[in-house]
Amino acid sequence: GAGVCGGLRVLCLEGNPDIGADGAAALADVLSDGACPGLEVLSLDGSSIGDAGVRALVLAMEAGAPFANSLRALRLSDCGLGPEALRDLA
Repeated sequence: GAGVCGGLRVLCLEGNPDIGADGAAALADVLSDGACPGLEVLSLDGSSIGDAGVRALVLAMEAGAPFANSLRALRLSDCGLGPEALRDLA
């Protein structure tokens, strides 16, 4: 919820293939609720979130999630992304 991990600037969840799309959606929900409002770097490299996970994060940012204003880097190498994710990120 709001204010949780307020000072967190970098969240590194690299190398966690079990996160998947469901985990990315859950993370998007928590971030949308105001957790980590000053987040600058979100690293999900190797997390297998796929297109659906990217979509959840993008929708959260488009809806005005607090972290959307501070995020400077979203790292998504080796996440199983396809053309849909690339369109969402454009």
